[in-house]
Amino acid sequence: MKKVSIIVPVYNTSLYLRECLNSIKNQTLKDIEVIVVDDGSTDSSPAICDEYAVSDERFKVFHNQNQGVSASRNFGIDKADSEFVIFVDSDDWLENDMCENLYQSACENSVDMVICAHFNESTIGSSSRHMYNTDMMFNGGYFEEIRVHTLGLIGRWLKKPSSLDRHTPIWARLYRLDIIKNSNIRYIDLNKLPSECLQFNFAYTSVAKSGYFLNRPLYHYRRNTVQSVTKPYRVNLLSKWLWWYEYMKENYVATFDAACLQAFYSRMCCSVIPLGGNALKLHTYREIRNECATFLRNTALKESYRYFKYHQCALHWRIFFTAAKYQWIDVFIILTWGMRKILALRKK
Repeated sequence: MKKVSIIVPVYNTSLYLRECLNSIKNQTLKDIEVIVVDDGSTDSSPAICDEYAVSDERFKVFHNQNQGVSASRNFGIDKADSEFVIFVDSDDWLENDMCENLYQSACENSVDMVICAHFNESTIGSSSRHMYNTDMMFNGGYFEEIRVHTLGLIGRWLKKPSSLDRHTPIWARLYRLDIIKNSNIRYIDLNKLPSECLQFNFAYTSVAKSGYFLNRPLYHYRRNTVQSVTKPYRVNLLSKWLWWYEYMKENYVATFDAACLQAFYSRMCCSVIPLGGNALKLHTYREIRNECATFLRNTALKESYRYFKYHQCALHWRIFFTAAKYQWIDVFIILTWGMRKILALRKK
């Protein structure tokens, strides 16, 4: 059994793949296995993957028919044989001592999960992102806070809804493989869900007991360089959020305490942010308005807004969520457009 398995799903990322795999090959922790799952790539990615399998016996390459990133990660989990597992996107890369630092932190602190800070990489530069400003241990009630915030924001955390997904990513994390396998934690297909990472992390933090945050940026996350305004309209985005809503109600909500229940409804209410942005990709104002009316009047969203306590949000967010709650459709559209413009400028 190896100390760490690194699972890398690959689909048509030949431009960045060598940088990713080289950063894994050069890890200072040598007792690792690298499970590379080629998801039916049509570029030169398969050949690149095979090169590493030939030159380094720690690399195990599998060529599968295209099934999506969730299926590839699940396949990797089934093949893994180690104490811990790390998931890496094939267009990202690692600091050479990432595995060693995360593994050492897990062993020294006897925790089930380690999270590290990371770098956001884009065409305009690199910037580090830190969840907290110091190393931090999470157990008991503190770890429960991680679970709640993975699900959604409540209380003072609602002052900044744009930080909603800070606990969502599955990269820059080390997980205990036996917890994943014994609890049958799986990635759900993105054809059903708006985010496979959200559901995986919530399932994991529901059974894990402790975690540790390492305040060192060790993972390089390559942000999508395609501007959001040029991304295509997602036809099934609302149905994915509704599927997640029903899935959570069927499998988890009955066991929720008050904090988790608030976080669940908070996450659902905040879905109007991506749903509104998606609607703006339509061609005419009439289409945009009809789209917004459809999701704002949806029964699941109306129910969620009955429980959503957003009074701690900043004023502009309170106005935004009030427009969504009371279905002030034209106001909601104007606010969505304006806030997305502001967020885009901040990212630059």
